Amino acid sequence: MPEYHQLQPFTPRSPAAPAPPTPAYSLADPMLPPPGAHDQYLQQVGYAPPAPPAASSHASAFSPRPLDAHPYSNAHFSHHVHHYQVEDTGMKSIGRVKRVNRRRLILFGGLGVLVAAALTVGVLFGVGVLHIPTDSDAITASRTGPTAVSFTGKKVMPVPGGVIFGAHLWGDNIDWAPSSPQEWNQFAGFNGAGFGIFSSVDADKGVRDYDLVLEKADAVKATGAFLLLTIEPMDPKGLDMITDDVLAKIAGLAKKINDKGVPLMLRFAHEMNGSWNPWGQHPQKYRETWKRLAKAVRAQAPMTSLVWSPNGPQGYPWASETYAAKPGSDDYAAMDTNGDGVVDANDDPYSPYFPGTDYVDWIGGSIFHFDTYPFGKNEMPKANSALDMVMGGNVSSWSIAKFAKDRNLPFGAFETGIIYYPKPVSGETGTDVNRNLKRAWLAQLLDPNLRKQSGLALAIWFEIAKTEATNLYRDFSLFKEPAVRSDIKEDFKRYSVVGAK
Repeated sequence: MPEYHQLQPFTPRSPAAPAPPTPAYSLADPMLPPPGAHDQYLQQVGYAPPAPPAASSHASAFSPRPLDAHPYSNAHFSHHVHHYQVEDTGMKSIGRVKRVNRRRLILFGGLGVLVAAALTVGVLFGVGVLHIPTDSDAITASRTGPTAVSFTGKKVMPVPGGVIFGAHLWGDNIDWAPSSPQEWNQFAGFNGAGFGIFSSVDADKGVRDYDLVLEKADAVKATGAFLLLTIEPMDPKGLDMITDDVLAKIAGLAKKINDKGVPLMLRFAHEMNGSWNPWGQHPQKYRETWKRLAKAVRAQAPMTSLVWSPNGPQGYPWASETYAAKPGSDDYAAMDTNGDGVVDANDDPYSPYFPGTDYVDWIGGSIFHFDTYPFGKNEMPKANSALDMVMGGNVSSWSIAKFAKDRNLPFGAFETGIIYYPKPVSGETGTDVNRNLKRAWLAQLLDPNLRKQSGLALAIWFEIAKTEATNLYRDFSLFKEPAVRSDIKEDFKRYSVVGAK
């Protein structure tokens, strides 16, 4: 998973909003703050949140807000390949094994989406067009406890009143994960809605792990779940390797998965606005490639949802990285959204790369909590950290929430989790610590207030433990430790999560 790196600073445009006071919770205290406790605490101390910043003239109608003074933080909103963390005090970044020189900040200002959206069939290439469902056409989740919904044989759509919940089980260099969707379901006490696998684009097969992906499609079919497939064009040629033949093979794989009755969520070449991957910061070529992908996939695989997952705004445009757009290039000009001749934090980090609503089904991101620098210690998230991250309350007003909502597209946390060090460099450890970390983050993520404000429609937990390049063993899982597993299973009974029927 991730490695940590210093961030690239940017010039503030306005004074930083004051951070709200935060109640202290002991890491090993079994009494965790209940959902909504932070709001009650703020009322008790008389804290009033600052007014939102005035709209700017930029394309997104938002302007960046500055970071707080401290250079590190312990929570982040990120993607699998490049993870970054932000909270009230500042920020830090984390990256992936074997790619530690190319990681930069991801922080999404928010997840504002329409949870109560459903897909209808569009005209262009069979595109899914969203509408707000009525009582007559929407499946509504229960207020508390898992709700079982059938995902078989249709595209994945938001379920009003609940968060579609599943887990990542398959990827590189994993030390522990549940052996199968069935085992995860047994641990959780309900059937996960979907399960994820990571792979890369392959010129010969379309997807490197072609046969393995089909094998995992059979595994999720047995539980009625959907498959989440993240694929990356890691070849040095980047987007130039995505020929029509490669796209046809990717579409063919999607068709085979759909033909099994398994819905597919395809997350292709995410973090395209970053500068550390060969496909990054080529906005025009990315949009063109995405449209070709959408046409190819939708012509063959009608139960496949295309998930567009940009990097978050903090640190944009990461000009010192290997694949950063060069001044004077067409890519650089396209990224200069305010036309001042310089690409910086004042430019829209999303719009140049967005292919259009006709070609996208979901907008995706990831929400993780990590420890502060120096790394290697277990740290409880501050109250409301997840809400601050998804709503962008403390860091940036380039809101992915507004971006998604303005386009009537649903948003999902396509990776989420919290880190636990069984052998930390310093500080507390043990079963109570692990239990309270996992329960606290799950409680924040699934808090009704967060769902109400952000419209969070989907969450896929990173159910994996692995040793990273820092030689630190990091356990993101909910269910690895039996004593923790039983409590999490009980906790799920009070959350409005949506699983598979």
